[in-house]
Formats: sequence, structure tokens, C-alpha cells
Amino acid sequence: MALSAGNDNLKHRYRLSWYEMRIFLYQFVLTFFPLVLLSAFATYIYVSKSHEKLEISTEAAASQLQGNLDELLAQLQGYYVGAASDDRVKWFVENEARYSDYSKLIGISDVLNGNSVFSEYVSGFTIVNFRTGWVYSSRGMYPYDKLINKSDVEALYKTNRSFFNPYYWNFNPDGYGQSMVPREYADHEGLCFIMRLPTIGLNSDAMSIIKIDYNGLIAKVSNNLSKFDGAIVMDDGNIIYSTNDELARKFTSMSGSTVRLSDGKTYTVVKKYSKVLGMSYYIAGDISSAWGDVDSIWSGTLIIIILAAAMFIAVFWSSRKLYQPVAALAGKVGSLAGHIDAENTIRMEESVPAQERQPAAAHRRNELENIARQVNILVSNKEQAEELSQAHKEKLLVMTTMALIKGELSGEELKRNMEQLDFSAKRFYMAAVGIVRNRNTYEPVDDALVKELIGRFTGDINELFYLPVVFHSNVLVFTAASDGEVMLNMKMERLYNSINLYLAKENPDLQLVMGVSSIKETLGVLRSAYKEARKAVEPKLRGKEGLVFYSPEDGSRTSHYNYDTVLEKKIKEAVEKCDMESAARYMDEFVDDMFNHGVGNDNYVYVYRMIMTVLMIPSELGAVPGQSINDSDIFSKASQIYDSGRLKKYLRADVLEPIILSIDEAQGSRSGELMERIKQVVCEKDGDITLSECAEMLDYHPNYLWKIIKNEAGMTFTEYIAQYKTERAKELLTTTDMSVAAIAEKLKYTNAQNFIRFFSKMTDMTPGKYRQEFKKR
Repeated sequence: MALSAGNDNLKHRYRLSWYEMRIFLYQFVLTFFPLVLLSAFATYIYVSKSHEKLEISTEAAASQLQGNLDELLAQLQGYYVGAASDDRVKWFVENEARYSDYSKLIGISDVLNGNSVFSEYVSGFTIVNFRTGWVYSSRGMYPYDKLINKSDVEALYKTNRSFFNPYYWNFNPDGYGQSMVPREYADHEGLCFIMRLPTIGLNSDAMSIIKIDYNGLIAKVSNNLSKFDGAIVMDDGNIIYSTNDELARKFTSMSGSTVRLSDGKTYTVVKKYSKVLGMSYYIAGDISSAWGDVDSIWSGTLIIIILAAAMFIAVFWSSRKLYQPVAALAGKVGSLAGHIDAENTIRMEESVPAQERQPAAAHRRNELENIARQVNILVSNKEQAEELSQAHKEKLLVMTTMALIKGELSGEELKRNMEQLDFSAKRFYMAAVGIVRNRNTYEPVDDALVKELIGRFTGDINELFYLPVVFHSNVLVFTAASDGEVMLNMKMERLYNSINLYLAKENPDLQLVMGVSSIKETLGVLRSAYKEARKAVEPKLRGKEGLVFYSPEDGSRTSHYNYDTVLEKKIKEAVEKCDMESAARYMDEFVDDMFNHGVGNDNYVYVYRMIMTVLMIPSELGAVPGQSINDSDIFSKASQIYDSGRLKKYLRADVLEPIILSIDEAQGSRSGELMERIKQVVCEKDGDITLSECAEMLDYHPNYLWKIIKNEAGMTFTEYIAQYKTERAKELLTTTDMSVAAIAEKLKYTNAQNFIRFFSKMTDMTPGKYRQEFKKR
């Protein structure tokens, strides 16, 4: 019994538990597999480098083949083009040769056989004089009437004649068909150089056929293909030469850089195109040769694997040591999560009968699973706490904003809340009250719709807010802050423009009317700022003005200047129209009005606002200001001018003129092209499109498109659509049998009567009468 118990203890001592086995396997894998992967990676690198080397050598062989052949054929071409001007050749072209002109004919043979320089690449020649009716070749001279393949020669003569090219290369795979070629046969089998003679001038009465020696060409090719397969293929698909017929056929239909043959071999292929001949050179290298001596790599890998096996015992013992902290970790995590510690767990297990206890491996497995479960609980609790904290923070921020608007928050409470919310204070603050209305009826829209629109504000709009947007007393309340007065005014204007652009995309009929308070130096007076903004916007609800800044009504301050938004609008319209004279006149009026109120030097904010309005016009119209316009320089220089005359001159020269010039240049350079794109969009939509929809599709401002159409077509967008629909209706009336009702439906009219009324207004006759009149023509 004692011996048996000792054996059981020994077995238990060296038996790994379930998680201990996992630790062992992890260590073994982390030790063994990197070695295998390293070996595989080394093999991959070796093969990749070999394949890359093969591609480089194939590319080099193809380039060498192309260079050698192109150079040889270019030299041959140059030689024979020059030979066309040789006196002996010219004599044959210009005179009627006789058999008695033996010495001259021998001279012609010397020239056309390539002399001693190119004779090894030329196997024969034929020169035909159509005017005199004589043919002279390397096999003798005879009359043209006796020429056997007269039709072939005439076809060669006419080839490429329409391109005014007096010479070209030609490959003919078909020959005479017999080993002995008759004297009266113009041999043009294989690769030939064809020239119409003379080569200068439009009229030619003769031609020469220079037959290239096939064997000489093959010898030239073979020197470059000692380790590769290849082929030479003409543009028409004729194969001049190949080392492997199946591979050559694959070349003409391949789409990538590799081909696979029926025997399983794969080749990497390089193609080079000959500009001289109009033919392609293909060089192919066998990819299987890239593997090289891989056996040595696998031998090294096997040695590494044997060494890895020697680490097995060390890993086995280290696994047991690594498992020891697990129990302590389980107790610690359990206590942090509010569960019983490890000692209680052990005591509970001791109180359970032996037959009901879990095996040690199962206990350890459960113990580790318990660690993971408790960690998940801790993480989940942390995430829930963070979510609750963020929700509480957002709710507190909204409550703080509402309390400030209502005046229910003391200075101490505000300070405490802002510290809790981690909000940084700014130097200046402004409040704005916004009302969303229908731009046609001026009636405020439903509150539910306004709240829905707020929830969909884009990120660039939300970044402009200092405090969250709140809906209070049927109006939207915005808050902005900055460390500079000018930047704060600009931020409010940018906020107004951004929200209106957003509303225009959501619904073109919606418009934001916004009143802005005066600048405040503390957030605690937000209620006062809210009242000022509301007081500014309410009188303007029924007017066209969209952005209103608060102006005190205290009559004792007669020198206070009220920014003239009407004059601002006139300046903006003049700049949009590139009317420099009107823009300068209105700008001078603005400066005079401001200085007449005695505020010229102190209220440079108004000057900044006017400059900002002008600078924003090009982007609204889709134009880009010139490089000479620098916002920071303009504002800096304007702030240093205290004389009305100098300010007028500066605003004219440095603000109005560059902006108007950039708009004028942009419209002039792109107007014609853009008008064509507008026509295309209108045609694609078959006239069923609005100006806003067209502007959105083309990514331009609607005002800019309106000006382009007005300048290019001499009409408004509405008039252009009416004209298009009229012409489209005429086309359908005269080219189809569609009824008037069907045409009205196709052109998106609600009923046929509306269409008839529209067509009659545009053409002074009904659709039916127009169809009848057209048929009478």
C-alpha cells in the first residue's frame, strides 16, 4: 500500500494540470515554430531572390536581343534607304535597261546585295521598273510581263502607300512552294525590306524587294537565347522565329507576365517591341530554375528542429514554475471583485466529501476561469462608470447652460461646475438666438423638426459652439467664445453661414435667422447676452435679413455706429458681379458712414467684419482667391490705418481688386467648360432638376452656377430648363407617336393641362397643333 501510494505521488508530481499543459504548449510553440518559420522564410527569401535574379536576367536578355536586332535592322534600313540614291540604282529607275548594260547591272547587284558589310544578312534582291517594264533580281533580268507573281508584287507596292511611307518591313510566311525558285519569280518569302523608288517625292515608278537571310538572322538571335526560350512575332501574329512552338503560341494570347505550358512548366516572360520592324521580341525564363539548391536549406532546418527538441525538457520544468503565481492571482482578483479569497475556497473544498470534490485539474481550470470572469466584471464596472460619468457630464453641461440663460446660477456655482466639467475659460463670450423659418413664408418651422435638425449637426458646426445648443422658449440658443474680439465675431458669422449651408442641404426652403449679442467678458452674464440676442432677432423675423447684431437703443449715445447689413449686401452683390466701380463706391460709403459716427478708430471690428464678408465671396462662388491675398496680412494692415482716406484706398487696392480679379479669372477660364457640364446634367435628368440639385451634383455654389448660365446662355436657370423642356417636347412630338398626356408624364408634369399651357406659352401653339404643322412640312 505504501509503495502504491508513493507511486501515485510520483505520478502526480510529474503530471501537468490542464493550464500547466497549456503553458507548456505555448512555450513549446513559441520556441519551436519560430525556428520552422525562420527556415521557411529563409527558403522564401532564397527563392524570391532567385526568381528576381531570373527576371532581371530575362529582362537583360530581351533588351540585348532587341538592341542587337534593332541596331542591325536599323543599319540595314539605313543602308538601303541610302542605296536608293546611289547612281547605279537611280540609273535603273530612270532609264530603260538592256542586257548589254552588263557592267551597270553588276554594279546594281553589288549595291543591293549589301556589299561586303551586310551581304551575310541578305539572301537576294528584286528591283522592278514599272515604267520601263523590266525586272532585275539576283537571278537575272527579264521583262515585267514574264513575272510569275505579278499580283503579289503589285500588292507590296501598294501597301502603306496611303501613309506616304516609301519603305517598310514585311514578313511573308508563304513562299513559292518548291525548292527551286524560277528566275521570273520575285522572291519575297520571309522577312523583306520593301522600298518604292525613288524614295523622295510623291511619284514612284519602281520598287525594290530586299530579302533578308533567315539563317543569318537566326544566328543573331541564338547568341542571345543560350539560356532562354524565345520568339519573334510580327504585329499581324505571324511567328518569325521560336525556340518552343507551344510557348510561342502562348505569347500571342498571354495577359500577364507568366505563362504555363502543358508539361507543367511555368515561365516568366519579358516582351520588347521593335520600333524599327513593328514586331515583338519575347524572352522566357523557366521559373523552376529559380529554386536552385533548396535541399541545403531544408537540411539546416532539420538541424534546427532537432535542437528545438532538446529544449523540450527545459520547457517542461519551466511550465510548472510559471503556474505557481496563478493561485495567488485568483485570490487577489476575487477579493477585488468582492468574492471569497483563495483560503475560503480551500476551506470550502475541504468541507466537501472526497467523492464530491472536483479533480485538481478541474479545480485549477475553474480557478483560472474565475480569474477571467472577475476581471471581466471589473472591466465592465469601469466601462459602465465611464459611460455614466460622460452622460452625467453632458447632462450637467446642458443644465448649466439652461441655468445661465435663466439667470439661476451664482458665480460660485458656475465656477464649481466649470471646474467639474474641465472647461477652460475664454476672454470674450457672445450669445446668439436662432430661429429656423421658411424662407418663402417667413414662418417659423415646427419645434420638433428644429430639435431633429439640431441632433444631426455636423462636426464642423459643433466645433464652433462653446456650450451645447439648447432649445429655450421656442428659439435656439448658441454660445461662442474666443480670446479675441475679431475672431469671436468671425466665429459667429461662420456659425451662421455653416448652419444655413447645412439647412440648404437638408431642405432648400429652410433658413436660419440669427440675432447676436454684444461681446461679454464673463460667462456669468449669459442671460443678459441672451436677452440682447433675442431683442436683436425678433424685429427681423419678417424681413430678408438673416444675421443681426445687437445694437443699443439708448438715444444718448448718438455717436454709436450700427453696422449696415444692407450696405454689406450691396457690396457683396457688386463683388459677385465683378462690378469694381459699384463695389468701391459702396465701400467708400461704408467707411464714410462709420467715420461720421466717430467710431472709425475704435471699432475696427466692423472693418474686419466687412473684410471677412468680401474674402468669403470667392469660396461661396466656387472660385479660389489669388496667391497674393493673405488674410492675416490684410487684418494686420487694416488695424494700423486710422485715416478714412487711406482706409478707402487700402480696401479698394488690397481687398476689392484682388478678390474681383480672382472671381473674374475663375469665371472666365471655366465658364465654357462648366456650361457644358450643366447641359450634360440637365440632359441626364431630362430637365427634371433644380438649381440647388444641379449645384450639388457639380459641387458648386448655386449662385455661381446661376451667374455662369446667365453669362453663357443669356438666361436664368429656370429659363434654360423651360427652353430644354420645350425642345425635348418638340422632339417627342415629331419623332414618336406618344400621346400628349404620355409626353407630359415623361417630362414630369403633374397633368397634361399644365404641359399644354406651358408649351402654348413657349411656342404660341398647342402640342397637337405643333405636331400637325410639322407633318405638313
